[in-house]
Amino acid sequence: MTARAVPILLFLGLWEIVAALGFAPRDILPPVHSIAARAVALGTTGELGPNLLTSLGRAALGFVLATCAGIVLGALMSRSRAIEVFVNPVLALSYPIPKPAFFPLFLIWLGLGSPTHVAVIVTGCIIPVVISTYNGARRVNRHVVWTAQNFGMGPTRIIWRVVLPAALPDIVVGIRVALTLSFDMLVSSEMLAGQTGLGFLASYLGEGGDYEGMFAVVLMIGFLGFFADQAYGALSGRLLAPYRD
Repeated sequence: MTARAVPILLFLGLWEIVAALGFAPRDILPPVHSIAARAVALGTTGELGPNLLTSLGRAALGFVLATCAGIVLGALMSRSRAIEVFVNPVLALSYPIPKPAFFPLFLIWLGLGSPTHVAVIVTGCIIPVVISTYNGARRVNRHVVWTAQNFGMGPTRIIWRVVLPAALPDIVVGIRVALTLSFDMLVSSEMLAGQTGLGFLASYLGEGGDYEGMFAVVLMIGFLGFFADQAYGALSGRLLAPYRD
């Protein structure tokens, strides 16, 4: 964790030097110390806290829903030819479409609020989880599955007790991709038509000419994504420890 933070610190230090020497206008590249001071001000005035909690709640809910639904759907696709034939074309059709493009549709269906933002996050995050689960489940040794069937396990127990544990390394990778995408989808949707959240706050501050505040919020989103990824990496490392032995 410490070693991985070194490049970030070096980058911020270089940013501070470039800004201090005046190589770029202050509104384009404010110095890091002024951005940090503006972040503290946003926190003390109460502008940051509620929007931060709103965004974290949306990202967490969308990520969890996409993960759970993606694992179930991917596992079912690996075990049912009918489900695979039905879902695969839908995934192939939706995959190249930028997920924020679904925002107007969700806006009509769900209205202007958190459900729309959560729906965009789910749409963007579910695909990597489905694909990774499906690929991992398809590689499970058939003899292991047949052995489980011979011991009287039903289809549901085979999925939960045999297929998913064997496919865990692939699933972990897909979930990590989805975690990163959850922040991308969140900020994109909040910037499009949000009234609350970090994406809305960054857009609002930028439009008002408060570039230091805008940079503060943008960097905070980046740090949130970085720490979430690092925490997940540490957790997944423990989960995958038995597979490395």
